[in-house]
Amino acid sequence: MRPRGNAFALSALLSAAFLGALVALRIPAAKADLGPLPVPGPTVTLPPVTLPPITLPVTLPGETTTTAPSPAGGNETPSGTGSSAASPTGSDAVPSGPETNLRGAIKLADGSVSIRVASVTAPLWLVITRVVATPRTVRARGQKLRLAVLVRDSRGYLVRGAHVEARSAKPGRLIQLSGPATRVDGTASLLVRTTKLLPLKQAGKLAVVVRAGTSDIAARKQILLPIRPLRRPSSQ
Repeated sequence: MRPRGNAFALSALLSAAFLGALVALRIPAAKADLGPLPVPGPTVTLPPVTLPPITLPVTLPGETTTTAPSPAGGNETPSGTGSSAASPTGSDAVPSGPETNLRGAIKLADGSVSIRVASVTAPLWLVITRVVATPRTVRARGQKLRLAVLVRDSRGYLVRGAHVEARSAKPGRLIQLSGPATRVDGTASLLVRTTKLLPLKQAGKLAVVVRAGTSDIAARKQILLPIRPLRRPSSQ
């Protein structure tokens, strides 16, 4: 009985030793599978990259590409018919296009351009842009009035050499005493006089028709002058 107990004890010791050795071999292998632990390091932030915008020219059907004038004056865009700038001599327009192509054109000191009436042909036309009467009120029959007239063409150029005349819309109420042609600045001064046929009605109006041009081309403009008759002194 005793030898069998010793053999059992020896077998138990060998089994315990074998299990201990097996556990010792598996623990390092498990640790080896974990790999190296991460080491914290500095954080690097890269700046955002911004690309410049790219613009591609797009031409729609029916459009044309225009080139803007260079600051040095290399490109010049002439103005077309009706293109104008403010005139220093009045409220009317003065064109800013190239005047060198106009025959007989004269550039005045204020920048406006004067042309001959003979150079105004169809499809161009004359325009009476201003008529001012002095005095502006009709007081009596036989009263003299001075009319200041300004003539341009349809492009806005001042017109010289245009014959100017004035009459009343209803015949016989106004006669013209003088009527020269327009000067280099497009102006003319007319002297007229009312006649005995003028009705002196309070709050009435005298219609004056002004014509300027030649036998081939002319412009007309009508103005209305108020009639304010003078009061006659009462007889005692």
